[in-house]
Amino acid sequence: MSTTPLCLVRGLRIAFPRTGEVLRDVELELRSRELVALVGPSGAGKSSLALALLGLLPRDARIEGELQLKERVFSLADVAALAPLRGREIALLPQDPLASLDPMWSALAQASEPARSADGVARAEARARALACFRRLGLREPEQLGQRAPHALSGGERQRVLFAATLSRSPRVLLLDEPTSSLDRVRALELLELVRELLDERDMAALWITHDVAAAHAQADRVLALHAGRVAAARAESAALARAPVWSPPARPLLFVRDVSVERAGSSPRAEWRTVLQRVSLEIGSGEILSVVGASGSGKSTLLATLAGLLRPVEGSVEYQFSVGEAPVDLNRCGAAPLAALRRSLGLVLQDPGSSLQPRLRVQEALVEALEARGRREVNLDQVRALLFAVGLQEIHLAAWPHELSGGERQRVALARALSGSPRLLLCDEVTSNLDPATAKDLLARLAEAVERRGLALCMVTHDFGVPIALGGRLAVLHEGALVESGSVTGVLEAPAHPATRALVAAWRALGGRLPA
Repeated sequence: MSTTPLCLVRGLRIAFPRTGEVLRDVELELRSRELVALVGPSGAGKSSLALALLGLLPRDARIEGELQLKERVFSLADVAALAPLRGREIALLPQDPLASLDPMWSALAQASEPARSADGVARAEARARALACFRRLGLREPEQLGQRAPHALSGGERQRVLFAATLSRSPRVLLLDEPTSSLDRVRALELLELVRELLDERDMAALWITHDVAAAHAQADRVLALHAGRVAAARAESAALARAPVWSPPARPLLFVRDVSVERAGSSPRAEWRTVLQRVSLEIGSGEILSVVGASGSGKSTLLATLAGLLRPVEGSVEYQFSVGEAPVDLNRCGAAPLAALRRSLGLVLQDPGSSLQPRLRVQEALVEALEARGRREVNLDQVRALLFAVGLQEIHLAAWPHELSGGERQRVALARALSGSPRLLLCDEVTSNLDPATAKDLLARLAEAVERRGLALCMVTHDFGVPIALGGRLAVLHEGALVESGSVTGVLEAPAHPATRALVAAWRALGGRLPA
């Protein structure tokens, strides 16, 4: 690692009309071949700092400070001067890959486009570079995957496609905004190791914005903390997680999944159908928690979509029994009226909060809409406030637009909408991936309390083993669409039996994870 400063930020100050001053007198130095982690609570201004270096903050933001790249100095308030630096000198890997990718373009087209349009690289050469980057990022069958549109990719696959596009112009400074939040622990470790290689090969520097404090201390050269608008060296902190409660069988089964297989079509007419889930069987009982882990692309999000009735299995059945004594209702073979009633008993929180919220609705309007859709009449402000407070937001957020919220705040709004109808089963896809540890811990405690008090069942898809450790219940592992292992959380993590589970646990430990004593 070189001691030569490659990027210097001095006197950075950012203020917004609604929220006031976010950053004040920020000093930041990135040295050549150095990976610097920046941690801090949701809404602290981490992403705003990265956007300021590229001149991409909203027009109403007040900005002061200067940026120095080698011998050149730029005013951070001069957006026109910063524009030529984007992509070539400083590149950003954004936090929300689905919102950042064009829904009409294939993955390969988007990964190769920056080099073609900005640097004049020939089409064939740009595509060859993108495919090589896909392989290096661990994407399976890159030629076939490259033909798919973003919606046909998993969250982890979208993140790596976006990273390939970011690397296409060989920038000197990488700004990585939560690059591992959509990845399983194996892929996250591989991505960080790749970043290390690139820093050495290309003499680059990287700023890694993350909520994962344990991984930051395990992998970064330096860890900085953003608190109260200022940057300072971060102290190593022990994980504040309780040991998973002992799992006991539920009193009454609620959901029966029997030998379910699901196929999904590619994003083009010529693309072949592919099997995503293979004969998956499981049960969830009232008041029970089931956490599902697995590598990116293993079928976790597809499983949730199938449980919600958004995808139909090609074989097998998904049956719900919400009332004692009633016959189970097959989600994919019942009529329109029973299906509508059943869906009102489900709550679904998707992986990408930026794409699941209506951009033209303020937070208050989005929550009112959710309450009305669940059959609430004469919705009042007290009901909306109760939803907001239940997920840890404040009244000031009611007037905010989705784009004005941090990734963690958007995720909590999406969760509030899912809770609006007092669901019997809550389906959550990576709901803590955009939250800082303190907020994630608080949110998980609220979910565990809802399970205990309301008899709510919870199915949680996650890459973070800290989530099932905090929640307890059962842990199931998906690998290439098959359910390969299940059991109590501590039982699976202490003695993983399947090779895929052992690889996930080993990578989790390498990123600072551990079971509480």
